[in-house]
Amino acid sequence: MTTEYNDPAGARVVALRDAIGRADDRLGADGVVSLSEIYGEVHAGLEGVQAGDLADAEEMVRTQLEAFLRRLRVLMENHPGPIPTTELDLPSDARFLRDMAEFLTRKYGLDNAP
Repeated sequence: MTTEYNDPAGARVVALRDAIGRADDRLGADGVVSLSEIYGEVHAGLEGVQAGDLADAEEMVRTQLEAFLRRLRVLMENHPGPIPTTELDLPSDARFLRDMAEFLTRKYGLDNAP
């Protein structure tokens, strides 16, 4: 359950955190994933955040998520089809996303990670 925010910046940060959390859930589950779907979800969440929404953590969050997205683009070029979640170091990507979602939750006082 996600808290509703009247503040547009807060709502955008929640949307980013939720997109990251959903991607983490898929990467952390047993089975196969579409890297392009993971990419699309995280990219859309990051693109939805406006300058200033992340305050003093903006550069760090953007830099880390953009590096993650660059990694996914390379993987997608070499592995366009569904990929087992146990391959290509995807468990580490899931941990990164989980850590980022937890950071956003704590840093911005968000309720209930997705």
